[in-house]
Amino acid sequence: MKILLLVLLPLAVCASELSSAAALMQPRGFRAIINSTGLTEGMFRIGVKYEPIFPFANCGAWDPIREEMLFVGAPHQHPWEYSMPIYSASTNSWRSANLSPYLYPWGQFNTHAYDNISINPKTGDFFFYAGKFIKYRADTDSWTEIQAVNQGVFQANINGTTYAYNGLKYFPDINSLVYYNYGRVMILSLDSLKWRVLTTSLPMGDIEQEGAYDPVDHVLYFGGGGSLPRKLYKMDAALNITPIADAPRDVVVSTSLMACDPVTGALLLVKADSIFAYDYGTDKWSGAAKIPTSTFDPQCAAIIPVSTYGVIAFWTTCQYPILLYKHANPTATESAPQNISRRSGPLFRAAVYNCAGKKVRAFPGDIPASVRWDGRDSFGRVAPAGIYVMELKNEKGERFWEKTPLLK
Repeated sequence: MKILLLVLLPLAVCASELSSAAALMQPRGFRAIINSTGLTEGMFRIGVKYEPIFPFANCGAWDPIREEMLFVGAPHQHPWEYSMPIYSASTNSWRSANLSPYLYPWGQFNTHAYDNISINPKTGDFFFYAGKFIKYRADTDSWTEIQAVNQGVFQANINGTTYAYNGLKYFPDINSLVYYNYGRVMILSLDSLKWRVLTTSLPMGDIEQEGAYDPVDHVLYFGGGGSLPRKLYKMDAALNITPIADAPRDVVVSTSLMACDPVTGALLLVKADSIFAYDYGTDKWSGAAKIPTSTFDPQCAAIIPVSTYGVIAFWTTCQYPILLYKHANPTATESAPQNISRRSGPLFRAAVYNCAGKKVRAFPGDIPASVRWDGRDSFGRVAPAGIYVMELKNEKGERFWEKTPLLK
């Protein structure tokens, strides 16, 4: 049992360009990240006609440990020429990652990237599928293959002519990778390194499916694709798969973007210059916002939820390489900080600590699985800016820790 705690505190002295921009944004608002350094045309293939790395590669990942955004893509005319740009929020700068040995120069089995990008936010492990399931570590700038002991079970369920048009997402609640493609849904446990086939006949599009993890309601959304582009599903940690309301526009990797808002958990679909939002509680879609740039094209962009600052980042080949969108503030009233966990279960005891290990606030008595912190210490004083963690103890005395994504 863990709590997603979002805290809104005063701006820190060492604020980054990203954190400063996020702090100035209002719900349904946009803001560009400017003055970044190190970005070259070669990273995005900017300026090369029909050659940006975003077509058929629509999502990236946010590493909250290093505060970095990561992306893998390949241009349409030269799909074997992968590029892996990384943006560092702390320095507002770019670099290129090492692609050896699986993605350069001729090691890949897949083409483009499709929806195969995901990350474990607690470890920073960055996952990608390119015919083999591989993992990137930023601390060593290196790739390793994930050894699945029954790889044959996976291969036996793959149509060799369509394996490239797939999706892969990390599901933190079960520490597993979820693979979805052409009606197939399979999971790879990262604890046992064994595959489990959930279904091979789910009504789903034939190519270019998309997916996104909802950190608030703890479900994985996936579906769409060429032949059934508006058919979507959600899967919970018990591996129950159920359909959700049809998307208002086609969900296809080459023409749309999809991600979950890190604050509310709403599933966001970007089509042309419009953003649509799906609400888990009502099972309904609604219009959310218009992207304020006439040259924005989802086919030439990637989407990255930035959990630490409660925003969505778009990487684009337009006038701004990073465009931020804030869907909502941390609370329904958009005034007081509180967690928005919707889990239910046994009672806990809780306390909040600062990064130096000092207890800032204790909650007296037992509390339910959803707990509010108003950003004040035990004496009622507003806590200073910083990173905080919540300690939970269950009835057995077992301890759980959750780092607070700090919105500065």
